[in-house]
Amino acid sequence: MKVKKPPFKKKKHSLDNCALLPVARGDALPVSKKICAIKPWSVIRYQPEKLARHLLNRDPSFRPFKIMVNGKIAGVVSVRFPWLHGTYLDLLAVFPGHQRKKIGREIIGWLEAETIPHYKNLWALVSGFNVAAREFYKRQGFKEIAVIPDLVKPGFDEILIRKIIP
Repeated sequence: MKVKKPPFKKKKHSLDNCALLPVARGDALPVSKKICAIKPWSVIRYQPEKLARHLLNRDPSFRPFKIMVNGKIAGVVSVRFPWLHGTYLDLLAVFPGHQRKKIGREIIGWLEAETIPHYKNLWALVSGFNVAAREFYKRQGFKEIAVIPDLVKPGFDEILIRKIIP
């Protein structure tokens, strides 16, 4: 019987348009400040210190990666595996200068490739007001499953989304 390799365990993941490296302690607060300055995090006034602590979480099911493009940090992606018979995309933040360059789409493809030997589900949450993100995930094949009011911040809805990997 062929043994399945555990997903997301490699230290470096090389994709076509970027590389993914573990978030280092010194990266956590600077990248969190950049993330919290852009939508949707700026809208809900998410605190950089709280996000930095989250990125440094050492739970064995949690994997935070900085997105590297030409030697510079272009964003962050973090995942939880396993989660409801699949992978949970905990965070995907691509900084404005790197958006619309197929990085997000490529990361979704990487998630699928890492997940499929084990499960067929990709999960994420998207803020109800974040129309651009909702459209992005819809183009990637995600379906909106449920609205969860007040989950991250009172007065704001989050939408649970799911993609079944073919």
